[in-house]
Amino acid sequence: MNSKDIFQIKKSPNRQITFVTHLNPDLDSSLALWLLWKFVFVPHKKSIIFVPVGEKIEKQDKTYIHVDTGGKDFDHHQSKEYECSASLVMKVCGLNKDNIIVRMVDFTLLADHGKLYDYEIEDFNLLNVISGLNKKYKDNPSFVIETLFICYDAIYSSLTETREAEKAFVGGIEFDTRWGKGIGFNSRNPRLRNIAYKRGFELFVFLDHTTGYAGFALKGTSTKDISAIYETLRKIEPNADWFLHSSHQLVLCGSAKAPNKNTTKLSLQELIEIASRN
Repeated sequence: MNSKDIFQIKKSPNRQITFVTHLNPDLDSSLALWLLWKFVFVPHKKSIIFVPVGEKIEKQDKTYIHVDTGGKDFDHHQSKEYECSASLVMKVCGLNKDNIIVRMVDFTLLADHGKLYDYEIEDFNLLNVISGLNKKYKDNPSFVIETLFICYDAIYSSLTETREAEKAFVGGIEFDTRWGKGIGFNSRNPRLRNIAYKRGFELFVFLDHTTGYAGFALKGTSTKDISAIYETLRKIEPNADWFLHSSHQLVLCGSAKAPNKNTTKLSLQELIEIASRN
């Protein structure tokens, strides 16, 4: 299937589309379906049917689009190129301008071509989720696909947050502390912390003006103690619900896990000053 075919089908939003994919859906077939479902044929009436791998449907009564099976449309098995069904969808449908989709497809390419090895990935990973779903619901591939669509929605949302954090990182305020380099943000984006640690910062400080949540966090590999920050905050703001984690590496005032708290009245600059002088 080429971009011209896609364009013709998209011109008829009331058209019924039946996707054909193989039983025991894997990462490639399910991600390709998700891309088509969520980004390409959005307003269309859609359904999925499952066939033994390699088979296709030639009926003329409906619009059938084959995904990872049948040797046509979005099946890559006849190609010697480094591609997969998901990468074909991305290329043909012009989705490669979205760098989150590119990241998801790049991972899928590695997995589909056997370039991800067991010793390189953790036991808690999406590939094991897919394998487990297919074993547990082997007679219900539709449920497997529905569940994976939810997973891909969640991954896309999470990666969007990471992308926004990467853009917002330039707004961080750097400072020195006795625990090492620190950086602070007026932001609610939790991904900023991971980026900060990857870039060599030891202490992360944030203030979320939307919720009033605030906090200080040392890198998880640190053996240091920031309870001095907590003690100072309790003296300055006795009515705010500052919390010292048992590790003594995390100090918080309000969070999504404990939303009904008396939040801080301090500014980000004041929080940074407390971290700098303790």
